[in-house]
Amino acid sequence: MRWHEWGGASISQTATRPGHGGADESPLTRILEDATHGPLGLPDADRRRLYLWLDANAPFYGVYSRPEQVAQREGAAVPLPVIQ
Repeated sequence: MRWHEWGGASISQTATRPGHGGADESPLTRILEDATHGPLGLPDADRRRLYLWLDANAPFYGVYSRPEQVAQREGAAVPLPVIQ
């Protein structure tokens, strides 16, 4: 087993790579830049704020256990995480 892999799974499942996630792949980014919405005049500072939000893990599912992540991805309600 290589140092960056565990349990037979590759780190590519959990690691982020530049250009593969966040604002770079968000449908919201494409919408804000398309011909219909781009001319609306969203200030550059606001656009950058949105991109930062997307890049700062906005897609996080909100739960850490694999079964709860799968349930949430499928649209099921999951309990809030316990506050430590």
